[in-house]
Amino acid sequence: MKKILGLVLFSLFLTGCSNEVDSQPMDDVMVSLEEGNFDKALLSLEETIEEAPNNEEAVLLHEQIQAFNQVKTAVDDGELDEALNRSHELLKDENLNESIQAAVEQIIKDVEIEIADGIKEHHAYNEGLAKEREEKEKAEGSKSTEKIQKDEFIKKLDAIEKSLAEFDPIFKNGTQIEMTEAQGEIYKRWDAILNEIYGELEKQLATSEMENLRIEQREWVASRDVKAKEAAAKYEGGSLASLEYVMTQTRLTKERCYELVETYL
Repeated sequence: MKKILGLVLFSLFLTGCSNEVDSQPMDDVMVSLEEGNFDKALLSLEETIEEAPNNEEAVLLHEQIQAFNQVKTAVDDGELDEALNRSHELLKDENLNESIQAAVEQIIKDVEIEIADGIKEHHAYNEGLAKEREEKEKAEGSKSTEKIQKDEFIKKLDAIEKSLAEFDPIFKNGTQIEMTEAQGEIYKRWDAILNEIYGELEKQLATSEMENLRIEQREWVASRDVKAKEAAAKYEGGSLASLEYVMTQTRLTKERCYELVETYL
């Protein structure tokens, strides 16, 4: 009986030692995660899973780190909308490790700041172009041989450009929704003056010349929309897609206004 009892106690001792040894790799993983060393944690998990494929905790953490690495890859590749989508999907995991969760939340903050800065930079660039054009026109002066209609429309186009300053506070400090709405209003203004120019050309141009312009204009509209879709495609499925689409339409419509005035009036 004593011999049997001794064997049982020895067996329990070995089991306790085994559990202590098995728990060590996961302890190392948790330390690595807390230190933010996810690559080291991933290597430790791979070793643990190789030795104990049924370790559910190790398998889950391994999947979470891999998902987090996909978020980082999207950020590195400049696919910011993709990074945001993957981040929000990852945060839906109720069992997400706290260290990974904190890292994902930080990435979301950084990406949103980068997107906002990009939008502001884009509009700052447009403002620079408008200023450059204004200075160039002042230097060249107006030609006395220009038709009155041309002078009038140039003034109208310049007036529209100056009126857009009212949207500057929105593009500097507004929300993304407010920026999209503002950009939509800007597009409406350029589209309205484009239609006005086109109507004036219908009065002035000869029948054959106007027919050629109609064909050209239909082709331009199709080309404008294709370019807008291509520009928005990089944000496909994200909230920035619609903003990028309207911004591209606005830029091309504005350029078309000046083109028609300079070429036909």
